[in-house]
Amino acid sequence: MFDHANLRVVTTRPERLLSMAVRVARATRDTVDLRLLLGHLSLRTVTDVEAVVARFFLDDPLSERSRMLLEGRPGVQPRTRPSTDRPPGDPTVS
Repeated sequence: MFDHANLRVVTTRPERLLSMAVRVARATRDTVDLRLLLGHLSLRTVTDVEAVVARFFLDDPLSERSRMLLEGRPGVQPRTRPSTDRPPGDPTVS
């Protein structure tokens, strides 16, 4: 934090910045930030990223758009666990 007479600058943790960038999934605007944050946090799989995002966005899984953006990043591997999301029309949904 930087605190001066009429100016106060507060930063946030890289995990929170990553979570916000992944949620909005702006391919043209956030790619550099995502690359830097993924490298800084040593995240290599979509599953790793999902775990970080889940800490800030409880009960709100990543959108397909967010997953596609992540999987398109060099060095990021696809999901490593099965999805808990059910397809539309799945009869097991209560």
